[in-house]
Amino acid sequence: MDPTDWKTPDDKNTQLIKKTIAQIKRNKEIMVCKADKGNMTVIMEEEYTTKVKNMINSFPYKKLDRNPNSNFEKVLKTSLNQLMKSKKISKNTHPYLNPYQSICPRFYSSPKIHKNGYSLRPIVDYRKSPSYATAPFFNQLSSPITRKSKFVTKNSSSLAEELRKIIVKRSYILVLFDVISLFTKVPTNTTLTYMHEKLTDIEDWTSKTKLKLEDIIMLTERCMDGNYFEFNGSFYQQLEGSPMGSPLSPVFAEFFMQKLEEYLVPSQSSVLSFEDDMLMTFFAN
Repeated sequence: MDPTDWKTPDDKNTQLIKKTIAQIKRNKEIMVCKADKGNMTVIMEEEYTTKVKNMINSFPYKKLDRNPNSNFEKVLKTSLNQLMKSKKISKNTHPYLNPYQSICPRFYSSPKIHKNGYSLRPIVDYRKSPSYATAPFFNQLSSPITRKSKFVTKNSSSLAEELRKIIVKRSYILVLFDVISLFTKVPTNTTLTYMHEKLTDIEDWTSKTKLKLEDIIMLTERCMDGNYFEFNGSFYQQLEGSPMGSPLSPVFAEFFMQKLEEYLVPSQSSVLSFEDDMLMTFFAN
């Protein structure tokens, strides 16, 4: 018997599943997406579009009259060309950073099936966007700086080793702080100011590039200007924070968290007091 003629008992079910999936994909009123956690697939009907629209209307987004992608691509190209002409970016590096036939970032959401009401996590797909290559270039320069913070641990094994050294007294209690919507809530000006301070204090990055400090800040601002997206045929600008999905967001948020930790975490053991007026003063700065 030819092995290729052998069929498992589940062949009929497999074909039925494939046929059903194909029918679902053809139905424009049905959304198939991956759950935020749990490695599961979620099928939603018009509820998905309704929830996304409500999210966009409630979050700090501004609807745009037209697709901003071509204008932003020109601005970024101009900045990169100027850096190449001044020999701060090599002719070999420039083509990798320079956007070509880019597309507008696309907005989608992952359902949080582990929470009541199945809220959505906003994500922006930045692949093939104008700043998709420029942001990682910045990350290569800044990531070594963020890793030097006393609040950063290398990995879970390193954290476990550090925790073993702590003597836990009976009076100690475990306190957990959860950051909600970190990327979209990062204050841009505060973070840029802190980045400027850290890049000034730690100069390791200067041996890896001919870019000056003002060039790096300028490129970061350019990338942040690209916080726009398209959803359902309409275009929007994110007015604060950095979108989840942007290559710049993880490092940008890390800078802010270190700023926040340096402000809130005392150098000696004591009871922390987080007063609203302290936090408001910090965010205002």
